[in-house]
Amino acid sequence: METLNIDMTKNIQILFVDDERIFLQVVKKLFTKMGYKNIFCAHSGKEALKVISEKKIDIVFLDLLLPDMKGEIIYDEINALNRNMPIVFMSGQIGLDIDSLQKERKAFAYIQKPFDIEAIKTILKNVSNVI
Repeated sequence: METLNIDMTKNIQILFVDDERIFLQVVKKLFTKMGYKNIFCAHSGKEALKVISEKKIDIVFLDLLLPDMKGEIIYDEINALNRNMPIVFMSGQIGLDIDSLQKERKAFAYIQKPFDIEAIKTILKNVSNVI
């Protein structure tokens, strides 16, 4: 049974949204090597919304600080397209009021950058149980 859950997790469609291209390249390469088959990346809010409208994305990892749109605005736009989309906030900024942001926006989770890959794997296992 556990093997089936891992296989299902590795088939979910994941979108990482971050303006740091090197970060996205590393994440995509790393998760592809770990066996995840559907990794998509967007460098801006506008690009993220385009990917979501074209693909059946299962979960979004969203940086809160993007140059074209604030993460909260992108969250609202994604939520308008799909209210059930699990969205994980990411940020490297210290001092964000994450508790109020999560309550207000009802994010699936929050991870502080730099993060441990195991934290993302745990989130992916948790989300595979809800999708």
